[in-house]
Amino acid sequence: MTAKVLDGRYKLIKKLGAGGFGHTYMARDMRRPGSPLCVVKHLKPANTDAEFLREARRLFNTEAEVLEKLGRHDQIPQLLAYFEENQQFFLVQEYIEGTPLNEEWQAEPAPDQPLSQPLPQKKITEAEAIALLKDVLGILEFVHAEGVVHRDIKPDNLIRRKSDGKIVLIDFGAVKAFQSDNPQQESQNGRSSFTVSIGTPGYMASEQMAGRPNFTSDLYSLGMVIIRGLTGIEPTELPTHPDTGELIWKDKVRISNGLAMVLTRMTRYNYPQRFPSAREALQGINAFCPSEETSAAPLASLTSTRTSSKKPNNDLGRLHLPPSSSSGSNAGAGVLIGGLLVFMAIAVLGMPALLNRPKEAPNTATAPTATPVPTPNATETPPETTPSPAVPDMPPPITNEVIGIDASGNGSVSAVIPPNGISNYLLNANSGQNLAVSLKGNDVIMTILGTDKQPLANARDVKEFSGNLTSAGTYTVQVRSIQSAAPTNFSLIVSLTGAGSDPNVINRPIIIKPR
Repeated sequence: MTAKVLDGRYKLIKKLGAGGFGHTYMARDMRRPGSPLCVVKHLKPANTDAEFLREARRLFNTEAEVLEKLGRHDQIPQLLAYFEENQQFFLVQEYIEGTPLNEEWQAEPAPDQPLSQPLPQKKITEAEAIALLKDVLGILEFVHAEGVVHRDIKPDNLIRRKSDGKIVLIDFGAVKAFQSDNPQQESQNGRSSFTVSIGTPGYMASEQMAGRPNFTSDLYSLGMVIIRGLTGIEPTELPTHPDTGELIWKDKVRISNGLAMVLTRMTRYNYPQRFPSAREALQGINAFCPSEETSAAPLASLTSTRTSSKKPNNDLGRLHLPPSSSSGSNAGAGVLIGGLLVFMAIAVLGMPALLNRPKEAPNTATAPTATPVPTPNATETPPETTPSPAVPDMPPPITNEVIGIDASGNGSVSAVIPPNGISNYLLNANSGQNLAVSLKGNDVIMTILGTDKQPLANARDVKEFSGNLTSAGTYTVQVRSIQSAAPTNFSLIVSLTGAGSDPNVINRPIIIKPR
């Protein structure tokens, strides 16, 4: 099909890729000045049945409309055209000059490496991983707000744009639902439905493999991309836990606990345990993965449409202050000189108390109290433009309480946790008992600590836990807030069943040590 001209306009140059949905070509638009490059996707239905084609055409038009809306974002290719020719469908999109991450992460081969062996893989740093997470999550926040699930996030579909180094998300899988060679076609109220799972093994979540993707499926895939970058190992080559299905990867990297916690939650096997949205994943990164970048920057990408991105000065999120005029500046200088003259006159008259006040002003610039008596000298006090960084350095607020367990072994807690706070709830249990804990509430996660104060298996950063206890003593349900702006409401439901081996443990007092 190479060298063919489609729609009398798009001259195909070379094939870029092929898959179950069809083929992708690089092409030139012969009707535009300079014949700029573009990307043409050839979508060929596997069935030419009339009813199938009618449904395919409807889905094709719907998907094209969605792609046109998504193309408003600066980091998503624009849809340039779509058309049908000889019962085959074609999409024309903006060509992104850059390097896909799967190529960017390839290291140089050794001089003696056989050609049959795959190229060695680079490993990205923690800072690079956090920057990549923020960049792509900002795109997903926009995509999900349009009601779209990408379904195929992987290194191949993330291109680092040459012009500015930003990540561009490509290949939204338009019309993939009817491109499989063996679509599952069922009749429902006289209409056809196609339920083909779409995605890439290793990057595809369990519910997506079952044909039921949701917004958290994209978060799972992105988490796997970051793990692939950090470890240099494809997800399909990493081991999984035989009981939970969770990927085992943290022993192969050296990263902060904060980033490990965020990635663990993004890639949970059961989707209710993941971040419920891209925005909350961003909040988790800002709370647990501090960096030199401003935490507000990635959230601004939701409004980073092509209209705004073309402005040379993007003022999103900035505080606009009225410009100072030259006359105002001269007036301020006159007040300052007048104040100095008054100050010198007071000093000559011998008022040491007032003389000492200007010396203290630099040390009280950040004091919360205002100057009690306005004087001309008040204009000499510099504005408070650099607040103290004491808040980020403070330890998170921690509370410790005992969970009341009734005679039937049940207990519950309803409380409010402060921003970035930690609430510890303690209970006594016997060896051999079963502990089940459920956490309800947004922006909170929990970890179950054993009698040795170490997390139990499969009990770190979860919403639900159930397991048999192997030792008698005091266990801790640690609830942590991932909300940095406001207090969060939550509730705990605890069930402790089974007699256990030591009935005296339940009645032992729990001693809460002061911090």
